[in-house]
Order: sequence, then structure tokens, then C-alpha cells
Amino acid sequence: MINLTPASLIDDKKTFQLQLVSQDAKKIVEYKNYQLKMTLSAASGDLKGSKIKYKSFDTGKPVDQEMTSAPVTKDLTHFFKGAVLEPGDTPEENFIIEPGRGAGKLTFKVELLDALENDKSVKICEGTWEPGPPPAFDINITNKDTSDKIFVNKKIQLQITKRGASDEILTKDLDRMALKIERTKGSEARISTASDDDKLYILSPVNVTLSPDKKSASLELMIEPGADKRARFKLEPVSEEDRNVPIGNVEEVEWENGAKLELEAVYEDADPANKKVKITVKNTGKLELPDNKAKLSWDTRSAQVIIEGKQQGEKYISKLTDGQNIVFDLDKITFVDPNAFPSAELTLKLIWDELEKPEEGTCLLTAVPVDVTLTAFKFDKATSQIKYNIKNNHPTTAIDLDLHCDNKNPGTNKASIITGLPVKLNLPPNMPLGEQILQVDFQNEDEAYFNIALFLGSNPINFKYDDGSGEKSESTVEVRPVAKQVKLKLIDDAGNDFAGDKISRRGANKEIKFKVVLDGAPDDVVALNVIDKARLKLAIDKNHAGDAKLLKGVGPDEVEKEIPGDQLKIGDVDNTITLNLQRGSTNGAIFKLQLTYNKKNDGNFQNIGVPLTIEWEEDEFELTFLPPIEDNVLIGNNTVGKVKLVNRTSEMDPTKVNLIVKSSNEDVIFWFVKANGDHIKNGTGDDIVEKATLAELLNDNNLIGKDASKELCFKFGAAKNGETSADLTVIIERDNQIIDESELIQWGATEADIIDEQEGLFSKKEMDELLDAIFSKGTKEVTKREAEGKFENILQNSQAVILRIQQEIEQGIQLPVPKDQQEHVKQLIEDFKEPIKKELISIVVNRVLNNAFQGGKQRVNRKQLQDAIQQIQPDAELFQEIMLGVQRIFTGG
Repeated sequence: MINLTPASLIDDKKTFQLQLVSQDAKKIVEYKNYQLKMTLSAASGDLKGSKIKYKSFDTGKPVDQEMTSAPVTKDLTHFFKGAVLEPGDTPEENFIIEPGRGAGKLTFKVELLDALENDKSVKICEGTWEPGPPPAFDINITNKDTSDKIFVNKKIQLQITKRGASDEILTKDLDRMALKIERTKGSEARISTASDDDKLYILSPVNVTLSPDKKSASLELMIEPGADKRARFKLEPVSEEDRNVPIGNVEEVEWENGAKLELEAVYEDADPANKKVKITVKNTGKLELPDNKAKLSWDTRSAQVIIEGKQQGEKYISKLTDGQNIVFDLDKITFVDPNAFPSAELTLKLIWDELEKPEEGTCLLTAVPVDVTLTAFKFDKATSQIKYNIKNNHPTTAIDLDLHCDNKNPGTNKASIITGLPVKLNLPPNMPLGEQILQVDFQNEDEAYFNIALFLGSNPINFKYDDGSGEKSESTVEVRPVAKQVKLKLIDDAGNDFAGDKISRRGANKEIKFKVVLDGAPDDVVALNVIDKARLKLAIDKNHAGDAKLLKGVGPDEVEKEIPGDQLKIGDVDNTITLNLQRGSTNGAIFKLQLTYNKKNDGNFQNIGVPLTIEWEEDEFELTFLPPIEDNVLIGNNTVGKVKLVNRTSEMDPTKVNLIVKSSNEDVIFWFVKANGDHIKNGTGDDIVEKATLAELLNDNNLIGKDASKELCFKFGAAKNGETSADLTVIIERDNQIIDESELIQWGATEADIIDEQEGLFSKKEMDELLDAIFSKGTKEVTKREAEGKFENILQNSQAVILRIQQEIEQGIQLPVPKDQQEHVKQLIEDFKEPIKKELISIVVNRVLNNAFQGGKQRVNRKQLQDAIQQIQPDAELFQEIMLGVQRIFTGG
């Protein structure tokens, strides 16, 4: 029955139309039976003076009406002309939104009520009005200087332009702008016409003066400084609807009251009968100093030194315009007892209420003229002495001065001057005193920082300091002496540096020789005979040495972690230190030697220089079997086995290398033979040791060079107790440690004695294939990680061993599973084939590697890994471990 259009208004469009429409084409509607309720609300909750204008018809004639925040409920006769709504009539009236300054979104709500039905709501209509986007402004402070400052004048002159060169500034534009002003320096200063909240001010409305062409507007803001002598403000246009929304640029300005005075005091003692202080006060600011508004007070701080008969006094300053100065004297200076109190420090304070703080100064008053020159301080490292000279430049008057020398960092640096301080200096007139010495005690510090000053009586004086580039006036001089350092290094026994800071040794060459000597010029380092040996040591790093050892001399005593300083032979005539490396179970070892010194005698040892690395590698050989050995099989009692031995080391000592034919059967003996057929055996009769030095087999020593090779022969020696087969291994050893070993050879008295039987989990063929894959060409030794990765990969891709284990599980060989449950176990194994396979591989690999690398071994060779694999047997213990793993899979644990 009632409609409101349009539903949405923006910016300058502010008129809604209310229209009545009859719902019954034959029925007349009386206005008095209906009421209309109108409400105006703001989204922000604040109407800011917004209203609705419309016309009423209570008297039959239109009357202008306004509705503000209070809702209006009236009969339709109030809003529409007439008394009834005839069928087909559609009367319409205008309702105009008049937003208040800074108003945001407004909602106009109209509700039609049925008076005959207890004001039952018949229909509700709503319309909204929103302001358009606010205009943007540029502001410019026109009376500040290039440093953004205003002096004296407390006015800020602001020019405002609307963005867009051709845009005029309209009143409605200004109504939508507020000016946010923030004080960023000062504590009380404010803008007089702005509302304030601590240091933030809002100017609204912004009452400006428009230019004739309305292209710009001007505004004058007045600063109320309060107690501030300077203040800084930041100005920014913001939206009146939402003052958190900036609509322009930021301008900053700093105000100063312009008060600035300079104070200078010069002591004049050329006339001994009339010593005086010449005072100069100059107005260097922008603000005029009124007459007698500034006061200078002074104090000699000693009753023994008086001015005009007084220790303290004051004087008012006359008017000074900017740039003017006034000069006057404080005279009649008297030293009551010049011998006991030869100096005083005159303190001066200039006070003016307009200054931010008083101007202060000091002036040294002396009973005798002071004009001295200190020459550059020089530090002698050899003696730890600071050397200097000083001269009294006055032609006739002697002077007594005190030289003070203070540690600049006493909390963190213990160095000190052990010469008596202060140093008493009696300076004759016009004469240098001669070289003076300050003895430094570094107390284990590397360097020190000293401040040196001269005092007359109890007061410091200025002096001339000549550092070699000319005299300069100073009050203190910093001296930084650097102590001699404990600097040592390791060199070889011939007196040369180690190339690359490394010693490389191979094979039987395990002797290490070195000396500890100074590392630096004698003037820069602590002499050997001065170094505290109790605070020196040579640390030994064995992290990469395995179970190898360093022995003192030729042994047997081991160097554990360090060699103490008193055993390093520093300064001795015979200062060579000899160590010998004792190999461990691996074919290599690395040690690092590091000199350390407890510099501050606090238990904290610090490294000196770079470490010396000792690298040792065992001689490297290659063994290859030759016919009649075929497929690692040797048959017959009289057949000679041949092996090709290749030296992969550049140099080696054949007398230090042993070769052994090791038999798996203690009743079967083989030994090496010379080229002429003579066999080598140590012992007589049945007491035979199948060991020979390489030198015994090499008549021509032709294995000394790198890659030299030699065919060596070994032959059957004896078989006791009717034994007809054995596994043979050719071993190369030194110091009872294996350097290298061959693959396994099967020997049989006859071919029938060679049986390719399976031992453990692996057949011989499987064993050889596995070892060939792990020890690829040129690989002599492997780490645990290298073996583990290759071992797991090979088993993963080869089903033979895993299937064998599964079959033996299914057959219940020594398996701790009741027979009535074995079928169930078989089915579980089938269902969990892949997880079980992974578990089996893990168990087998871990068992093999734990056997191979027991005793802390870092690396193993082919033979050692082969022995470890052969130890894995399909016994109850293994299957118990496997079944526990299988059970974990079945239970999800």
C-alpha cells in the first residue's frame, strides 16, 4: 500500500519519494485509519545533526517540517494531502535527507501501521543515503624555513588546495575535511583552536579563507607553547566521516621560541698582578634578550681562590638584540695559598627563562702560567714501556704538574701502570724534561687502553700534544699499547715449515719429528725463556685415528690427549720431539696437533696458530690368483699356487711386510716358495709357521716402485690326520695387522674333495656374488654405512636367501612355534610377505655388520666381511629374533 523510491541515494542525491497505492480497486481508504512511523539512523550511531525535511498537511496547507533523531509517528493526513485514497489514486510526496557535517551512511525507515488493528505493522520500507568518496587535499605550510622551522612567531600559516589543478574548493568539500595535528616534540605545546587528546589534536570544522578564484584556501593556526621552548607538529587532512582515513599529504613543522645565548670565558694571566676572566655573552638566536632578564652566576668552588674577594657572584646581562654581544671582566682574582691550591675550576651558569636550559661553562684558573707540550707517546714492546717527553714552554716560570694515567676499561681489562701514579713532574721554564717512562703490566691482557691527562693541583689542564703531525690542544690523550703475544708454531726437524701444515706418512714410515719455535719477529712475540711452560700444551685430536696410537719416541708409552709444555723442549739445544705412530685395526689414521696456551691463567686454553695434521696410510697391494688356480679352486698335493702381487704404493719397505698362506684347517699347511723352488718356513719339523717377509720372496726387490708386480708361488706343505681339503687365504700383514687379504681359495687333494656345499644362509656362489658387488673394482675396504647400503640393496633384489629363510620357517626347523599353529603362521607369512621380507633383510644385515665391525672397527676388508657372513647360521637364536620381528608386524608393534 506504500512504496519508497529510490532505495539508495549517494552524495548530492538526497530526495526519497513516498507513494500510496490502493490494494483494492473498488475500496476507498480513509487516511485516519492508518499511521506512518518515520525513523532516521546512522550506521556509526551518530547522526551528527542530520535531519529529514518534508511537508505536512494537517491544516490542509503544506507546512515545512524537520525530523531529527526522534522518530515521528503521525496519521497519513499529516504526510499526505486529503483524507481518503480513492481507487486508482497514487499520491506521492518528497522527503529530503539533509546530512549533518561529517555524517556517514544514513538509513531512512518508513513503517505503515493499521490503527484499527492496534497499530499492526502493514509494511516497512527502507532507504539509505551515503556520502561519495571524500575529496583529496594538499596542504603546505608557507611560513617555515628550509629546515621546517618557525622561530619566535607562534603562527602556522597553512595553504590548502584541492587535488586536480582545475578544481575549485567548495564549502561542502571543506565540510568533509578535518585536520589532524600530532605533537611529536615537546610536552605542553598545543594548537589553540583544536580539540586535544594528550598530544593528538583535531581541528573541525576547518574554518578557512577562500581565495577569490576558490582554487586555494588559507588557514592560520596559533601555537600555545605552554612551558615548551620548542615543539614539533605533524599535520594531515583526514576524512570528517572517519578520522582514521587520510585524504591528503603530511606536513611537519618545528617551532622554536628563538632564544639562544652563547657564553665564552677566557682566563688572562699575562699580568700577574691582575689576573682576570674575560666573559663574552652573545645573542645568537632570533629572540631579543630584554634588559636584566638574563643572569650570569659564577663559583670558583674553592675558598682559596676568590674573585673580587668572593668565591661566588652573579651579574645581570643588559639588553641584547639578535647578533649583539656584551664583553666584561671578572677581575681581581686572588690565590690565597698558591702553593697548596695552585688552581681552581671556575663554573659559570647563564640563566634566562626563555632558554631551554641554562648555558654553562668552565674556566681553569691557575696561580702560574700553564703552557706545556707533550710529545707523542711511544710504546716499546721489548720493555713494555710507554715513553714520552714533556716541555714547559713558559720562558721564566717553573711549574709542578701531575700526570694521571687511567685504564679506560677497568671493568673488563686488568692491565695497569705500575709506575707510581700520579707522576710528579717538576718542569723548569722553557726546557724539555727528557724521556719519561710509564711501565705497563698487562696482567695477561693482549692490549690496554689508557687515558693520560695533566693536572695542576686537583684540576685537569689543557696542553699541547704533538703526535708528529703538529701541535693540537688536548685535555686527554688515549694510548693503546699492545702486548707481546705468545706465538709458536711447529716446524720439521730441519727447521722448515710443514707444507700445507701436514705430515704425510705411509706404510712402515711412521716416525714423526717436529720442533716448537717462535712464530714472529722477536720484538713482537714473547721469548721462549719467558713463556710459562705450565700454561702451554700440545693437544692431540684423535677423532679420526680409530684405534691407532701416537707413541713417545719409539714407545711403548702412548701420548694420550696432550703433551705438557715442560715436555715440548722449547728453548732447549736439542729441541726435536720424536713420536711414532702405531697402527690400529684400520689401514689409515689422522691425528691433529694443536698448540694451546692458557693466556689469562684462568684454565681456559686458547689455540696458538694453525693445527698440524698427521696423515698415515698403509701400503696398498693388489692380489690376483693365476693358473693353475681356476675359479678360486686349487687341486692336488704337488700343484703350486700362483698369485700376482702388485704394489700400489710409490715406495715401500719389503722387509716390513709379511705374507701368510692361512688355512682354515689346522692340519693342512701351505707355504711360500722362492723362484728356485726352495720353500720358506720358519721353524723345523712339524713346528712350521707359514709366514715369510716380502723381502725373502723378492731377490731383486722389484716391488719398490709404484705399480710394480711380482708373481709369487706357494705350495702344499703337509696334511695331517688324512685331511684332504681346506680353504686358503693369502694375507699381507704388518705388525700383526692385516693390510690386505685375498679371496678364499678352496683346496682339495682331488677334485672329489671340492664340495660346493652351503654353509650358513649363503652358498659359496651367493657369497662371492655378494662380496663382488660390495667390493667393486679397486675397493679394498668399506665403512659400515657403505656395506649396509649395498648389502640391503643386493638382498632386496635377490630372493634366494630370503626365500630360504621363509622355507625353513615354514618347515619349522628348530622353530619355537607349536605344530598346531604352524599352518596359521604360514598363512600370516604369505599375507605379510613384503613387510616380513623387509624385516628379514634388516635382521640379517644387522647381524652381519655387528659381527664384522665389532671392537670399534671403522673399516673392514673383503675377508673380514666374508667371515662375518659365514657366522650367520640358521639356528634357533636367529629364528627366535626373526619370529619376534614377524610378531611385531602381525601385532602392529
